[in-house]
Amino acid sequence: MFPSITHDDVYRIETPRLWLRWPQLADAPAIADFARHKQVAQMTASIPHPYPAHQAVDFVRTTRISNQSGATLELLIVLKGQIQKVIGTVLLRFAVAANEQDNAQTMTIQPMIGYALHPDHWGFGYASEACRAIIEAVFTLTSITGITATVRIENAASIHILEKLGFNRQQERTSYAPLRGLPYQVFDYRLDRDAWRGLSGEAILPLDLIKPYQWTDWVGAA
Repeated sequence: MFPSITHDDVYRIETPRLWLRWPQLADAPAIADFARHKQVAQMTASIPHPYPAHQAVDFVRTTRISNQSGATLELLIVLKGQIQKVIGTVLLRFAVAANEQDNAQTMTIQPMIGYALHPDHWGFGYASEACRAIIEAVFTLTSITGITATVRIENAASIHILEKLGFNRQQERTSYAPLRGLPYQVFDYRLDRDAWRGLSGEAILPLDLIKPYQWTDWVGAA
């Protein structure tokens, strides 16, 4: 689970061009504005298309509950400026797995990263900047040893982002998301703490140790 420092909506991350912060109900129109685009929804496993009118409000409420419990760290991507503009979201969500030997439910300490960005802001490096910041925060604040990602094989932009951030491709497989209809091919990626430390050029020491004893279902963007 993510440490208690992230469980309150005062928690935020600053980058050179962005603020990453918890969603508020007032952000619902801006969230709907980027989530409504088909080219955004089709590259995720969880954003419906067409995007229902109530969905953004529901998203804010469920995300705040999930962040507060420590099951996720999902933050809005906000452009700095005199008028701060919400342009997307970035998240890390814990995946879970069952121990097949004793049928016990145990947590897999491999949070999965995902993001969505308004098409008007593609190609400017904002997704890479947001992902890099949340990865650095998690490797600093926790003892997590690795982060995973799943991406559709035709999503060349996200593949480029993941590989630029140091993720290594693990496998290609067939996946199915009810919102997307037919099965589709994906690549699974993983970023190890040691690899990230090598890219940053310095040691990343955990400031807080997590205790993975709570069962949490994963539902997130592919």
